[in-house]
Amino acid sequence: ITPGTISDVTGVLLHFKLAGDFREIFRKDPESNTRIHYCQRRHTAYADVLNQSNGNFDFTTCSTLRYSSSEQLVELGLMKQPTDFLA
Repeated sequence: ITPGTISDVTGVLLHFKLAGDFREIFRKDPESNTRIHYCQRRHTAYADVLNQSNGNFDFTTCSTLRYSSSEQLVELGLMKQPTDFLA
């Protein structure tokens, strides 16, 4: 194996599982039979927690931010964007 060079350019994977009408999606998921068993069990557990909270479950915290741009992710230190890459 030869040594590899790791890029100094990074990326961020944004996951929108908990966006939109996710409560309804988790509720319907076990019935739809479109996911593997493990995912169905996990989504059922999500739905159970949401049902137990009577709709008052909030995923936001004081550090929650709304995504605005990739530049925001660089400013937050979640991505690196070297100046020579921009050139």
